[in-house]
Amino acid sequence: MIDTPIRALAEKVNGDDYELSSLAPPDPQSVERMQKMLRFFSRYLRAELRGAEHLPTGPVLMVGNHATWGIDSLGLWPLIREQTGRIPRTLGERALFNTSVGSTFAARLGMVPGTRENALRLLAEGELCLCYPGGELDSFKPWHRRHELQWESGAGYLRVALKAGLPIHTLAAIGADDAYPVLFRDPFVGKLITGRDRYRFPIFATPFGPSIMPLLPFRVRVRCEIGEGIELNAPASLADAPPDDPELMALHHRVQRIFQQRIDDLAARYPDVARQRLASLIRRFVE
Repeated sequence: MIDTPIRALAEKVNGDDYELSSLAPPDPQSVERMQKMLRFFSRYLRAELRGAEHLPTGPVLMVGNHATWGIDSLGLWPLIREQTGRIPRTLGERALFNTSVGSTFAARLGMVPGTRENALRLLAEGELCLCYPGGELDSFKPWHRRHELQWESGAGYLRVALKAGLPIHTLAAIGADDAYPVLFRDPFVGKLITGRDRYRFPIFATPFGPSIMPLLPFRVRVRCEIGEGIELNAPASLADAPPDDPELMALHHRVQRIFQQRIDDLAARYPDVARQRLASLIRRFVE
């Protein structure tokens, strides 16, 4: 266990109940099974990962842009493990852990409920912690905006980084949104299924027309790149600032701009002219 200021902060957050047993890595047998299963899926997506050399040893906070149903993280899981020798501990949507099937699958991946407390506890153990600040909004973004970050004002990842005293590593990805193209988001189906207004259910493009049920993902080429750490150069006390604090929001927007530029650079290096033209045409009609 790492004896650092990160650990002290995690203990302060969790008090006398600080216990990592529930966040322990999956057992080796589960890891090997998941590696074989997800490696097949990774090949199906033709996923590529570059930039793993930018990750330091010890605790890492990595943030990514999300794709529909989080299939990007599933395709990347075996690649990150192969290239770093580490199991990415993903901070997942908390609703996933409300079912026995979801929680069992998540546990085998080393995934934990996405809370700041859990992030600090994992970082205290020197883990590679991966989160997706955009959540379902970023995951279910319309296809014609697939290369645009959808983070809004959520700065929980920043608060964790500031408390832990860590830089932020970006995991920029393109291509995964083409596997399940989202036409638009329906405000009624999501509320009917989840009982919550925030879940606007995606309507997918399939070979048979629009559908609320996704079929097998289209076979695409997913390209991902880990960037150099973004140093925040801000006091740790900013982590406790109110949500509308100007300094906190300015830092959030700076990180978002850097991340968006890295996505744009990746898309420029691997252009898909036909999809770009189609996305531009759709944008003209719907925006």
